[in-house]
Amino acid sequence: MLVHVLLSALKELKKDVTFIVNDKIIRLLNMQRRHQYSMKKTSFLCKKHQEVLSYNPEKAKTMWFSYLSSARYLAAQKRWDSAICIYGSAVEIADFLLTRQINAETVNRYIQTMTDFVYALRHCTYPTDLALLVAITSTRLEGILPHPEEAESLLSSLTDIAFSPLSEIEQQTPSYQTINL
Repeated sequence: MLVHVLLSALKELKKDVTFIVNDKIIRLLNMQRRHQYSMKKTSFLCKKHQEVLSYNPEKAKTMWFSYLSSARYLAAQKRWDSAICIYGSAVEIADFLLTRQINAETVNRYIQTMTDFVYALRHCTYPTDLALLVAITSTRLEGILPHPEEAESLLSSLTDIAFSPLSEIEQQTPSYQTINL
């Protein structure tokens, strides 16, 4: 009887966590859709970390690396649902750094992080509109790159991860997750 009660409580807890994470993903997508980065609109990072970002871009790079490494660790353990929140934070940091300074490093950081995030979303239980996420990322890059047509070639790995069969992606995973951080 106690086991049944505990299992029931765990199922309810998972529903609550699923709702919270889904809400955060939707907020992130809405934030990116509007192409406005506002510290008040972030949904994965807490206020303390948002302040660190706004005052210290160098610390933001360190935070990004830390979050991405942690998310990749969880992904390697196939703990996809846990990795999503951390990837979401890494995406916000990468987006913040991209808005602060547009160069090859920040563009690559943003694409890497979005690619990892989409890969994790493919494996987790949350329903997500990956086509919308790819379109938002593409539009975001087209809006900042000096030659908008570059966005398509830069997004090839993200597009492959989002739309290729998972069996094909699984064969290629080690090559994309070992990109230099």
